[in-house]
Formats: sequence, structure tokens, C-alpha cells
Amino acid sequence: MSLIKNSKELNKASLLVIAGPTASGKTALSLLLADLLDGEIVSADSLQIYKEFDIGSAKPDQKQLKRVRHHLVGVLSPEAEINAFEYSNMARKAISDIVARGKFPILVGGSGLYIRAAIDGLLKVDGVFDGVKESILEEVRTKGLKSLYDELLAADPETALSIHSNDEMRIVRALELSRVTHKTRKEIAGSAIPLDIGKIHFFSLNIERKDLYLRVNERVDKMLSSGLLKEVKAITDKYGFDVSPLGGLGYRQFAEYIKGTLTLERAVYLTKMETRHYAKRQITWFKKDKRVNWLDAKEDTSLLLKKIIDVLKDAPCQ
Repeated sequence: MSLIKNSKELNKASLLVIAGPTASGKTALSLLLADLLDGEIVSADSLQIYKEFDIGSAKPDQKQLKRVRHHLVGVLSPEAEINAFEYSNMARKAISDIVARGKFPILVGGSGLYIRAAIDGLLKVDGVFDGVKESILEEVRTKGLKSLYDELLAADPETALSIHSNDEMRIVRALELSRVTHKTRKEIAGSAIPLDIGKIHFFSLNIERKDLYLRVNERVDKMLSSGLLKEVKAITDKYGFDVSPLGGLGYRQFAEYIKGTLTLERAVYLTKMETRHYAKRQITWFKKDKRVNWLDAKEDTSLLLKKIIDVLKDAPCQ
């Protein structure tokens, strides 16, 4: 039974956000919270939203999906394209649906951009996008990714610094937006429409860097033992090497191994290293948001739950 009685009116309801770096324990904590709050989870993960990208995205397993209803998990074909604005619309629709059925919405993920898009909104930009992405992809092949990353760094440094210099998918998307609008992502988001909801409770897990890096390394090893290589091979056999989600961490490196451009040892090394770097950037992103209530990921789970529930109970009625 829910500890919090949620209003069916969206502008009087509450939204709980559970963020944090990869491998910090967001999934386990959010499942327990959903049990306590009679809640449903909306994923804010740029890879879990795709079908067939299961192991490398650390997607909740079938038992977890059956235990708690999840939204925006495994809903897109690997051949589909999605941007933050489209994700925002999907997430807000899911949140509205959850509230309308008297359940408690819990937004969970490590994508700071997706979380920002869902709760703060993004302006739907004007401009002609036709052919821009294709042109950028051609430049990746002819000039190299570094040249395009340098262009993004000059045009929109804040966005560029939030993206790894080898993350082709996100660099291409960000540069496409920059070239079409001639604005930074922050400038575009400045006139965004925030989510119409009564109260947002924003929490993020934090963990000492050495412990986080150890968890990241162990997670990659576990993914490999669970069949990640087989999963990547099945995806590339079915869709080829050019679908967008293959640019994500853990997939890009092992796709290169399958193509024969990386040794397995090198692919594993790069996956661990780049995932550690990404986790560091995730923490940096969330630390910039003054709304975040920080939680120690190594603290006893029962204490974490109590802290969150106490905040929800003490929140003023809307």
C-alpha cells in the first residue's frame, strides 16, 4: 500500500526523481520505492529505451519488469531515432498516465539531459533539419570525429564538455542542433516549458570515486559473463553497424571488436575506462542542479528509503 496518497490531478501530484551515475544502485533503490509508494517507474536512460539492447544497458530484467511497471523501457526499434525533445514528450505522457491512474510516478536514470528534458522541458526549435545529420555523418567519415567535437566545443562548450569526445551519437545530435539553431543547448532550453506537476522531489545517489570505479569495472565483467558479446553480435547481424544505439557505451567498443578493429582485451579496457569517465561526468552534471538532495549510495538501504519517504511526507500539500 502506498505511503503517500497521490492526487489524480497532475498539477497537484508529486514526482520523485532518482538520479545518479551508472552502477550507483538506482535500479534496486527505485524498485523498493515503487513497492512502498505504489509507484511506477519512468526510465530516463538513452539505451534502455531501445528493444534488444538489454545487457549492455543494464536494463531491468523480466522479474523486475513484472514486479513494477516500467515506462520507456524497450519501446523503440534499434533503427529508430530519438532526441531529448521527443523523449520529453514521451516521459511527460507516461507521468500523466501514471498520475491519472492514482499511482506514484518515479523518474529514474542517469541521463541528465533526459531528466532535464522531462521536468524542465526543452524548446521545440525552428529550423530546417533535413540533410544536416547526413552531412555531419559524412564529415565524420572524411574529417574524423575529433574535428566535429572541436567544432561543438567552440559553438557550445557546456554541452560538449558533458559528452565524451568519442561518443559519436551524442556529438552528432548536439552538433546538428547547433548548426540548425545557431544557439547553445542552454539558450534553447531557456524558454522551455516546465512539467506541470505540483512538486518534484529530486534525489541523486553519490559514491566515492574509487568505489564507483570498482563497481563500474565489476559491472562490465558481469555484462560480459551474462552474454554481452552475443547480444552485440545478434544486433549487428540483424541491423548492421550503423544504428544509433550502437554508439552507446559498452556497445560501440564491442561492435568494433566484432568488426575486427579492436582486440577483445582493448574493447574491455576502453569500455571500463570510458564508462568510468562517463560516471564522473554524470556526477558533475547533477551537482550543478541545486534541487538535488544527495544520498550516500553506500548507506544502508533502509536508511536511504527512510530519508526519501520522510521528505515526501514533510512536503507541503499543493
